[in-house]
Amino acid sequence: MREAEREPVASQDAVVYVHNPEKGVTLPPHPDDVFAVVRVKGQQTKVLVNDVIRVEKLDFEVGSQILLEDVLMVGSPDYTAIGRPSVENARVYATIEEEAQCEKALIFKKRRRKGY
Repeated sequence: MREAEREPVASQDAVVYVHNPEKGVTLPPHPDDVFAVVRVKGQQTKVLVNDVIRVEKLDFEVGSQILLEDVLMVGSPDYTAIGRPSVENARVYATIEEEAQCEKALIFKKRRRKGY
């Protein structure tokens, strides 16, 4: 099909592209195979079931459950749903397990005979 033959879409936000149109967007029989790509603080992260990820500091307490609604893609071995810009009605629930801090880095710069 050429681009001119396609019908224009009224709202690009409502478009969801599905890899297997016969099945539609449904959960597979084994939900352990499902993955999602979510946007957290401007960075895209691929998450799986019971996956541990590291992100920048969030404004939530340790042990609280959060809802990530900015899901860019949902997929499994059978299908893939890509959102424009995000997949509608797709959510990822996550629990904050710990808040870690890295060691302080000592930055030393030396300039010979410059009094620096």
